[in-house]
Amino acid sequence: MKKIKFVLFFCAFLLLFAAAPASASALMARADIFDDIAGMFVPKSQTEELGDVILGGVPIGISLDNDGIEVLGFTEIITDDGAVCPAENSGLRVGDKIVEVDGEKSLKIQKLKEACGDGGEISLSYDRGGKTYETEVTPRKDVLTGEYKLGLWVKDVSNGIGTLTFVKNGKYFGALGHPITSKDGDIVEITGGKVHDCVILGVEKGVKGAAGQLKGVFSNASALGTIAKNNKFGVYGKFDSYPSGLDVGKLIPVADIGDVRPGKAEIYSTIKGETPECYEIEIVKVTGQSQKDDKGLVVRVIDSRLLDETGGIVQGMSGSPIVQNGKLVGAVTHVFINDPTRGFGMFAKWMLTE
Repeated sequence: MKKIKFVLFFCAFLLLFAAAPASASALMARADIFDDIAGMFVPKSQTEELGDVILGGVPIGISLDNDGIEVLGFTEIITDDGAVCPAENSGLRVGDKIVEVDGEKSLKIQKLKEACGDGGEISLSYDRGGKTYETEVTPRKDVLTGEYKLGLWVKDVSNGIGTLTFVKNGKYFGALGHPITSKDGDIVEITGGKVHDCVILGVEKGVKGAAGQLKGVFSNASALGTIAKNNKFGVYGKFDSYPSGLDVGKLIPVADIGDVRPGKAEIYSTIKGETPECYEIEIVKVTGQSQKDDKGLVVRVIDSRLLDETGGIVQGMSGSPIVQNGKLVGAVTHVFINDPTRGFGMFAKWMLTE
């Protein structure tokens, strides 16, 4: 089995209304009367009282602000003395995360670039495997551009696509049902992020031993909203405007864990364009959970259309809402690497109370 990860091609929540407004703009305006902090995440004891959520299933583009500057690689600088790479010579390695520049907390590449300015020595603090180290590095002048450089390939954001699970209170969203992780499997620490419209352009079909993936692009440079959390249960934030393919009138109650049973169900997912479709699945196993945890469900795709197009569950489908007996019961989160027709799911209640 394999966690569904982001595809680097360039997520929520219970309504407090008795009925849905007539339009997306009316729903968003009405939601604004709620306090942003009090309304964002609700205690488990309240979930049964809050009613319906907007059903997701639409693709979203996610851009996370990483808590530091990640080293991706090195490049030589052509100087008057030949080709050199000051960064690599300083002891930095691929995967290190630069967290301070000259004693100041560093979150953006721009700060590192400014520090290179006149070519003076720079003090760097960096994280490697959870331990903090320090080094000194002197930028060298690139004869081709006249700029002082370190010879680093770095990034301060992570981009990808995933699937929206639900929207609650008209604007707060949850997606993915699992965290965004580093290549080492660690949950990526973030300082914020943005959510964007996304269009699915194609599918790489999954086969035994190799997970497939959705291929998509951000369809609008303007963000739809902000991201506040990336944790074990998914990605969370707030919409200022809705994704293009979201049906804001499609409201659905959330099932308690005790109501979920093995048997037929559906998932809502988008494998082409911006609009989700409903596909038949079977809930093969339900794990009774009295405390929050992942992998509470095992599901199997039985819809011939989805099997023909994707081979089952593919990367980018994580967060696809699972519906049974007219209720939101969970979200698809992982695929079995040796059987792409099967995967794990997270209980929706855990996502909503996180």
